[in-house]
Amino acid sequence: MERFRGKSAIVSGSGAGIGAATAEELLKAGINVVGLDMNEEKLQVVNKKLNSKGYSGKFFWKKCNVCLKEDIVETFKFVNDLIGPVWVLINCAGVLPRTSLLDADTEKIDKTFDTNVKGLLLCAQEAIKYMIQNSVEGHVININSINGHYIRNRPEISETMIYAASKHAVTVLTEGLRQEMVKRNIKIKFTSISPGGVETELTASETRPKPADTQVLQPVHVAQACIAALNTPPNVLVRIFHILLLRK
Repeated sequence: MERFRGKSAIVSGSGAGIGAATAEELLKAGINVVGLDMNEEKLQVVNKKLNSKGYSGKFFWKKCNVCLKEDIVETFKFVNDLIGPVWVLINCAGVLPRTSLLDADTEKIDKTFDTNVKGLLLCAQEAIKYMIQNSVEGHVININSINGHYIRNRPEISETMIYAASKHAVTVLTEGLRQEMVKRNIKIKFTSISPGGVETELTASETRPKPADTQVLQPVHVAQACIAALNTPPNVLVRIFHILLLRK
């Protein structure tokens, strides 16, 4: 982690949930963070909270819609020119629509894949561009899901198949980018962080009654997994990091 201390990280979806928790863990480790989110008010709240805690890392924020290429290009140029080369990118931005496949409308389909897939890839492309330009041996972490690797046979999963499909794409993109870096002899790491259920704003909209003993991960657990992946030596890679909560 020492090699990232004092360097810059970009975290998408930093307005709440996993993104905000990840930003805080990075600040604790002495990494400067640029938080991205579509919601400017949420970013301002996170900014005030995190910068009041006296962490050695500094939090910056920028409104950015990861569904829009022009926003992403402008944002990464802004970070590179005014804050410094990006060493770490953590793609946390995501949406979780509740719909069956047969009832999914084009708006939900487009928003899911534009955010979870296209936005993730476009952010990775810009990060890689500046990492190469600045001779940075960086690390890109994509927040994936258990549902990005296999489909569990549970009733509620039928309402999240569009989300699962987008996360399967994240699995492919993460590994595909890693392989491209190897072929080009570019020393940029790629890690897929794949948690089970996490208590965030995305899951708060779930209306289905839950069993009394239901236990879910907290955003900080995913954030700590990101830190663990970053803590590996330069010649060691955690490709896929599954996170599950142990049952009592």
